[in-house]
Amino acid sequence: MIYWRSMPEDCRKAEQTACAQQLLAEALKREYQMPALPRIEKTESGKPYFVDYPEIQFNYSHCRNMAVCVLSSARTGIDIETIRPFHERTARRFCCDREWNWLKGQEDQDQAWIRIWTLKEAYLKYTGTGIRTDLKQLDILDVLESRTEQKVIWDHGKQVCLYAESIRNGREWISVFGELKMNTTMCCV
Repeated sequence: MIYWRSMPEDCRKAEQTACAQQLLAEALKREYQMPALPRIEKTESGKPYFVDYPEIQFNYSHCRNMAVCVLSSARTGIDIETIRPFHERTARRFCCDREWNWLKGQEDQDQAWIRIWTLKEAYLKYTGTGIRTDLKQLDILDVLESRTEQKVIWDHGKQVCLYAESIRNGREWISVFGELKMNTTMCCV
């Protein structure tokens, strides 16, 4: 399930992270009856995990005024961003040609660009690599256009099939990837 929480827009980065972790603790309490947030460590590449509960996979993200998290029994990644003005130079720097052509044809390019960005970042959080790769080599166009449950991502020319969702929640886009089909019910905590 995807959990979300609003937060004041004037929060600093550390406060946003703390809010996302509090949200994660609440989600664990609801789904696993855990009284407190377990110890979190990070892999060498920065992907967070529970030291004492490797069977519970999670990921969280935050933007200026909202935090989200997702829990699963399989690897997952989530991202959230507030829709903001589209800048051609930035999008061209991170979109492959197929994505760029799709983006140019969209009526609302601000929204379309943030959707592309959140999908790419959610996938990188799923893999645990973070933004340490040439994002033009990550082609998510099939995710944007597909109506099937499993989506195809082209990662440096290699085909990857995963479950993916991209959800608009007010002024934000939330994107999530996972090895298992996800319950995309949004739960406000």
